[in-house]
Amino acid sequence: MRCMHKPDSKLGPDEQDKRSVVAVELDDVDQWRYAPVEEAVKLVELTPAEMMEAEPAESLPAGLS
Repeated sequence: MRCMHKPDSKLGPDEQDKRSVVAVELDDVDQWRYAPVEEAVKLVELTPAEMMEAEPAESLPAGLS
């Protein structure tokens, strides 16, 4: 996740631009992109665990440790 944003030394910890991956239903993508924040946040839901697939990585990509 540290690849998702670059800390700004001029801003305090609570003022940093934080970014993350957000999964939304395909039918909601345009609403997510163009809706006011108050409406877009209503689209954020936890993805059920049974819909996810994961496995251990063989090794970390270069530069990540």
